[in-house]
Amino acid sequence: MAWTIADLRGAELPTSQDVLAALNFRQRGAL
Repeated sequence: MAWTIADLRGAELPTSQDVLAALNFRQRGAL
């Protein structure tokens, strides 16, 4: 499972937005 949206898109480097989205997703999953 890709841990960033950028990984899902196949991008080489995640943007700050991708990182924040990934962190938010992981936080929701941990609840």
